[in-house]
Amino acid sequence: GVDVFFIGSGDLSQSMGYTGQQAHPDVQEMMERGVQIITGAGRIAGCSCPDNLIPKFLSLGVQYFHGSVGRLLQQSSVAYLQTVRQSAANAGK
Repeated sequence: GVDVFFIGSGDLSQSMGYTGQQAHPDVQEMMERGVQIITGAGRIAGCSCPDNLIPKFLSLGVQYFHGSVGRLLQQSSVAYLQTVRQSAANAGK
């Protein structure tokens, strides 16, 4: 069976002529409409979206999010380096 009906914000933005602009208002409006149609039919909606938009899509009923391993590694590496640098700076005081 079908587990999730998924909206890819990158693919959608490109097909709408807004390549790389996943947060463009027209793209967001279309994603919201899609989620409403999917959840209104009693199905599970999924999407990919910029991290700052996850709370919005959770509130709309999205239950599945897709992320990139590369982005996860980058963000966790940046956070780790910030912690190490701060600890090193504090150790020298």
